[in-house]
Amino acid sequence: MGEEAAAAAVRHLIWRERASGREHRERAVAVGPREFAAETAGLRPGTWDAYLELGLGGPPVRFPVKVASADALDRPLRWWRGALRWGVVQWTVRPYATAVNRRLSVSVRVATPLTVARRMARALRRS
Repeated sequence: MGEEAAAAAVRHLIWRERASGREHRERAVAVGPREFAAETAGLRPGTWDAYLELGLGGPPVRFPVKVASADALDRPLRWWRGALRWGVVQWTVRPYATAVNRRLSVSVRVATPLTVARRMARALRRS
């Protein structure tokens, strides 16, 4: 990256949804010479891949975010939120490293109370 500190070159964290190709852009801020921070909110249901957009003096350049260790990723997050068309729904966000190239991805799912009850009934039948 030349003379510039690596984190200062990071401009955005970009989430790209696999099925539709839509993108969600978050501003990244350098918090040290080798670290940056970006807060993500508002991802819709789907599977999203993470990319870093760097400013290196020319047009912006994108690189996929790679995960060094799957243990470094947070556990899935779940919360209930309402009232959408279906009433109250459960949101689940699960970060993971892809099997090929260990790229950072996030799975965002929405489930209604009926869906959650069906999952629980299937789990009970299996045990």
